[in-house]
Amino acid sequence: MRSDNGGATWSVVGTHTMWSVCFDTPTDGIGAESKQIFRTGDGGRTWSVIATLPINDDGPFWYPTVACPSGTNVRLQIVEPNAALGHAPYLVYRTNDAGRTWSLEYREGYTRGTTTPPNTPQLGTYPSIFGAFAGGRTWFITCTPPVDTQEFRLLGPTGETLARGPVPIGGCARSGQVIDQTHVVAVSGGSASLVLTDNGGGTWRAIYKARP
Repeated sequence: MRSDNGGATWSVVGTHTMWSVCFDTPTDGIGAESKQIFRTGDGGRTWSVIATLPINDDGPFWYPTVACPSGTNVRLQIVEPNAALGHAPYLVYRTNDAGRTWSLEYREGYTRGTTTPPNTPQLGTYPSIFGAFAGGRTWFITCTPPVDTQEFRLLGPTGETLARGPVPIGGCARSGQVIDQTHVVAVSGGSASLVLTDNGGGTWRAIYKARP
């Protein structure tokens, strides 16, 4: 679906099944469905396969989420939610050539074994929430309950850690919103509160907490 008037009306622009999409311009975007990566140059009307993620595990289902810091630098987190013990194994991939090739950056140690390199670092025990800044940068808030804090991490376009620090929530963040390069708001799932950073993740403070 696409809207050209601020959401007042919507029209169908394509019929290809897609789980996640992100657009760098009104016409140029990347989409993902299971392990396949697609690109469109006409606003989502048509899509072409440009890559298949090198995941040997069959799934049975993979659910990808795409974030586009820029047209050539894209990150994708792909989740398989049907593992043992209620876990949700995830892999985080990065591309620096607009989706033609992908590099594995992070993984969760699968509860059913893994075919990814064992020395691949882990962000958390469950999938993170994440989003994009300009300039090829991506932010993550990890999910490792139950602990006193989660971690905020800002990554550069080639995988370097630009900033990191603790987020004062014990449960997993439900969602987050980037306001600008220094301000990020996160919704805590376990304590039903909002936390804010205004210095790029260096420190956080609670700005709302639901009454018990």
